[in-house]
Amino acid sequence: MPRIVYSREAEEELYRLPRSVYDRFQRAFDALEVDPVSPGTDYRVKRLREAGGRRVVRFGRWGAIYRIEGENVRILKVGPRSTLYRGT
Repeated sequence: MPRIVYSREAEEELYRLPRSVYDRFQRAFDALEVDPVSPGTDYRVKRLREAGGRRVVRFGRWGAIYRIEGENVRILKVGPRSTLYRGT
């Protein structure tokens, strides 16, 4: 079973979010631990175009960029989808 690992940036952003949004992210990450490629119908997963194997999991107006690294799922960035892709 994959394990969730957070980048420093993602961890800092998660703790700045309202509690209800934080809880939605935690549920999404729990689903990614079960299946990082297809976490279920509540979430949309899309592979990003550039190299590096990065993917985005989206729900509502929120999303998280992540990469599968062996047995780990590394969460790279979280936030509103309107700004999520800037600087990636």
